[in-house]
Amino acid sequence: MAWNPNIHRSFDTIVAVHKDFPNKVIEPCGNCRQLLIEYCPDIKVILNDYDNIGKMLV
Repeated sequence: MAWNPNIHRSFDTIVAVHKDFPNKVIEPCGNCRQLLIEYCPDIKVILNDYDNIGKMLV
């Protein structure tokens, strides 16, 4: 499906992963965090804390 600027989508949670770290959740980089704070201040990010995975605000 191609991107369509006339379709509005909203997200409440995101997750960051990396191809070199399969099956591991990573935290968003500084640039991504800044964009999230500016454009999606209420979005939650899924993070892992050693043994646990949970959601938190940016």
